[in-house]
Amino acid sequence: MKKVHINITIDEDLNEWLDRTALELNMNKSQFINNCVSVAKSDVKVLRAIGLFDLAKAVIRLWEKGLKVKMQNIPLVGQKSRNLSGEASE
Repeated sequence: MKKVHINITIDEDLNEWLDRTALELNMNKSQFINNCVSVAKSDVKVLRAIGLFDLAKAVIRLWEKGLKVKMQNIPLVGQKSRNLSGEASE
């Protein structure tokens, strides 16, 4: 397949992560980004096929509007969650 050059702007920390991860995988950054986009394309196909694409778009919009959930506040399966006062609950 013919390759095309594109220009993108990304956050500095994401760029550093891309560099590190590509190096760990013995790829150049371009190859790694191409693989990431290819996986994302497959994910979108699956989301559309099972009817969750619109839900994914809504979640992304909420995330971009600043309603980000701090991952450290989300309990893993079997862990107790904490309410707003910090008390543990089942």
